[in-house]
Amino acid sequence: MNRYDRQIRLWANAGQSNLETAHVCLVNATPTGTEALKNLVLPGVGQFTIVDSTKVTLKSLGGNFFLSEADIGKSRAESIAKHLSHLNPAVHGHHELRPLVELDNTFWSRFTCVVVSDLVEDFTVLQQILWDNSIPLLVVDTIGYYGALRIIVPEVTVIETHDPSKLLDLRLDKPWPELQSYVDSIDLSTLNDVDHAHVPYIVIFIKALQKWIHDNGTAPKLYAEKLQFQSSIADMSRNLATEGNFSEAKEGYIRALHKTVIPPELARILESEKAEVSKESSIFWILVASLKLFISEVGSLPLSGEFPDMVSDTKSYVAMQKLYHEKSLVDQAKFLEKVKYVMISIGRDIDDIDDQVIKSFCKNARQLYVAEGSASAYSHALIESLLDSKTEGTSRNMNLLAIYFGMLALKNVEESQVDFKTVTNEFKKIIQKQDLPQSITDTIAELVAHSTRDYHNMCAFMGGVVSQEILKLATMQYVPVDNLFIYDGVRSLGASWRT
Repeated sequence: MNRYDRQIRLWANAGQSNLETAHVCLVNATPTGTEALKNLVLPGVGQFTIVDSTKVTLKSLGGNFFLSEADIGKSRAESIAKHLSHLNPAVHGHHELRPLVELDNTFWSRFTCVVVSDLVEDFTVLQQILWDNSIPLLVVDTIGYYGALRIIVPEVTVIETHDPSKLLDLRLDKPWPELQSYVDSIDLSTLNDVDHAHVPYIVIFIKALQKWIHDNGTAPKLYAEKLQFQSSIADMSRNLATEGNFSEAKEGYIRALHKTVIPPELARILESEKAEVSKESSIFWILVASLKLFISEVGSLPLSGEFPDMVSDTKSYVAMQKLYHEKSLVDQAKFLEKVKYVMISIGRDIDDIDDQVIKSFCKNARQLYVAEGSASAYSHALIESLLDSKTEGTSRNMNLLAIYFGMLALKNVEESQVDFKTVTNEFKKIIQKQDLPQSITDTIAELVAHSTRDYHNMCAFMGGVVSQEILKLATMQYVPVDNLFIYDGVRSLGASWRT
């Protein structure tokens, strides 16, 4: 059995392959950063590099389980890289002792993503290099019982979002010719009772919907009409108590009323300026441009080919499943033609796109995800969210945002000068407001009282959050945080915002 069997069930072989070719960089081997790397080494990230020029001290052992007394005096990056590599021999660990200022664009361009744990000098220079190269930068920090993670990248695009709320694309309102022929070939009135009780509900839905439209002109829209439509499905049964297929159709009748349309979010993506592609465009946007051509010719999205379980006999189920599978293959072939056309027109090699990517794109076209990133630590809107609380002092949002802005204020204060008054003044300077609610000053007081970054329970938790987001970015599956996550370990609360 493959050592990664269980996780492959989450992101399939394509996701695992992406993970095994990923190279993650950690700047500052803090306990939080080390925990994040540990969670990436175990599932098999290809390589990791630790950038840290400090030596291991007695204090370093406090919250880091990957350091021991034998490491005192040695390079922190080298020691942790060695210990982490023991967890998975298939992963290659590296360390870099040079300071950030000596690392140029060539050094940083090799990485899939970069994690900065505890802000460093020359951070803005590093951020700009990574931003210009579209390399995700994850900034994580833990202070006392609080944590925050910010993802900085110009754009995030995801094909396989694994949206649990997605609707199956069954084309019940717009059956293609082969599906319509199959439905028409089944005369319910002539079937014996056994066959009648095993007709797939897709056939029942299409027949019921087409009869309704024939009699009423349009599909059911009003609630009363939908209930009548549900009753009409029940009336098609000879014995609803014994015919599981008709009972299943009656209970799930609303599925028959789902219209075959372009989802609003996908329509927004299709209208994006980036869908006007050039040779420098990413593979994602080339596929989107190809999808626009496909829709303009066919009038719909490529059929995903996904087919649900249902009450039916094996022969009928396999026949219908085959119809959906074959139609999806036809659409994939036509979509590939559009991809080739676009690639040739912009001077790109068709081999730049893997066949599995095209298959995945067709299957998941309805759930594409795009998010524009932000390089700013906060926006005016975020400050307004902090201060605009209808339930002052008890607002969940106010407490969490106060934590984040408090952490920003604390970072701006020299460690030797950390006290309540100094941090509070820095907080006021950031949000440009002199009067602070009691709940905010209480949060600042908690931050100052517990200003350590070495509480291991918090380091482990935030390390887990960081590694989870890196896994999404590396496998190019699932939707990552957009783009700020804040966690309150005292109250066990967490939420995300856009900066």
